[in-house]
Amino acid sequence: MDTTNNSVCCKNLMDNIITPFKGFIAHFQILKILVIKNNNIKRLADFSFISQSLKYLNLAENSIRRIDKFTFTGADNLFYLNLAGNKIKFIHSHALPPLTNLDSLNLQNNNLGPTFTVTLPENLTTLYVQSNKLKHFKPEYIGENNLQIIYMENNCMNELIKGSIFSNIIDLNLQNNKIGLLDDDSFANFTSLEHLTLTDNKQLVITPKLFAPLTKLRILDLEGISIANIQVMMFSNLHLQRIKFSKFAYCQYVPHVPNCYPKTDGISSLKDLLALVVLRVFIWAVGLFTIMANSLVFVSRLRSRDKNKTSAFIINLCVSDLIMGIYLIMIAIYDTRFRGVYNKHSLDWKRSRECQLIGSLSVTSALVSSFVLTFMSVERCSVISNPYRKTHLTVKRTWLVLFILWIVGIILSLLPIFLRKNFGSNGFYGGTGMCLPLYIHEPLRSGWQYSAVLFLGINIATVILVTTSYLAMFKSVRKTRKKSVDRGRQGEDAGLAARCFLIVLTNVFSWTPIFIVKILVLCQIEVNDAAHTWLIIFVLPVNSAINPILYSIASPQFRKPFKRFLLSNNVLRALCAKCIELEEEATASRETQYFLQSQYQIRNRK
Repeated sequence: MDTTNNSVCCKNLMDNIITPFKGFIAHFQILKILVIKNNNIKRLADFSFISQSLKYLNLAENSIRRIDKFTFTGADNLFYLNLAGNKIKFIHSHALPPLTNLDSLNLQNNNLGPTFTVTLPENLTTLYVQSNKLKHFKPEYIGENNLQIIYMENNCMNELIKGSIFSNIIDLNLQNNKIGLLDDDSFANFTSLEHLTLTDNKQLVITPKLFAPLTKLRILDLEGISIANIQVMMFSNLHLQRIKFSKFAYCQYVPHVPNCYPKTDGISSLKDLLALVVLRVFIWAVGLFTIMANSLVFVSRLRSRDKNKTSAFIINLCVSDLIMGIYLIMIAIYDTRFRGVYNKHSLDWKRSRECQLIGSLSVTSALVSSFVLTFMSVERCSVISNPYRKTHLTVKRTWLVLFILWIVGIILSLLPIFLRKNFGSNGFYGGTGMCLPLYIHEPLRSGWQYSAVLFLGINIATVILVTTSYLAMFKSVRKTRKKSVDRGRQGEDAGLAARCFLIVLTNVFSWTPIFIVKILVLCQIEVNDAAHTWLIIFVLPVNSAINPILYSIASPQFRKPFKRFLLSNNVLRALCAKCIELEEEATASRETQYFLQSQYQIRNRK
């Protein structure tokens, strides 16, 4: 670059200790760009920038405290002025209007405020005043107003200035201020606004008609704002191309907007009820397996000659788990129905009777399964711990108790449907597209107390009772069998221990994650979408699929009726003949081994 004064068009004096003086750049006749950034300048002398050629002036990151009347006099063609990162508190009302060609003014990160009145040049289009201390901003003009863009994030603004001065604004950024309740006519003068950012105004209350005057609005950012009474009519007259919320659930209120963020809650997306292919495959697989496995056990138990209490428990457990399988398949069917257009139907789906009833199926299944599991565990513990007690429940009374448990479970699941007005517009089951009222993304929405009772209170008690009962039962069995001289029963002890361990483990595995997540969200600790997905799709339904294996198929008492059921079918008889033969051989071998052990013990005693 030519260094002669008359030919210098760009001057970088960054990171020096230069202080501009009167006529500072007068001898640079064609200077267009001047950077005096980070020079520790505290005051600008009058007439320091007299130049008809200067277009770009950067005075950022100095220590300038005020802009006086004649500071920029003579810089008539200045196009961009950067005063960011200073300590400016005062700008004279006549300091900026002479800059008739000024297009962009950067005043961010200064000490402006709390009330800031400034007279702006008539051709200014972009104003940056972020990261100041503004509470009340009052721009004024001498002449025509052409201001189009204002960035005011990270201030203390608690209201909007009303007036025709904002009629040309197309981009307004008010992120991270303290704006609270706004009147319905707060945006009445922003008739040209196309991009509005209100992100992180956590105290903002959005009224139904707040955005009604913004007919030209295309982009709206509302991240970090909780909209308590969100309605479709808040956005129905807007022709938005993009909108950002803090929660995916809000997107259902703007089905006409092509781009809504966030695009998913981990389970659903704007296009699909089940966003990921793995979710669709898993829910179909688990649902079908749950229905088939529990149906098989149910039919086999009905055909069994054993009409004892254990059979009653397993039949009821199978029915409750079968309902969970039906719930999963129904969700999978509606996912197929809404494929590609889910968000257009999301709100109607969540408010529909179908969603409420399907959701009640899941809660009924979960509650009754927990009740039956608890009842069975306590009853078995009582029988094994006190085998000679004469007050044990009969089979008839056992069925009566089970019937009562079903009534209680059904009432608890249907109660929110009959009292729907107390659970918000979407009802108790309409919080998510899965119609499962875990209240993860909106932990304090209407009805959260009832959800906490169902998924925390009842099920924590269930886990504690089941775990305690099986531990006490196992301890009692071990204590009793230590007195027995028949060592051949040690294998049975191991089998009992394994089944007890699996029963307790699966029960704890299914419900403990829900306890933890529910407690976290109630303590206002954010839980990511992945955790939500795992709970609803992968954790909660699995117990219903595993139960028939643990309680029936893996139980020795079930093997004979199960084999009879299989052999009643000609095809299954042929397929299972070899398996039965092998099992009979193994049984005979075990009996022979037990006989030899007994003979050996008798000889040793002699």
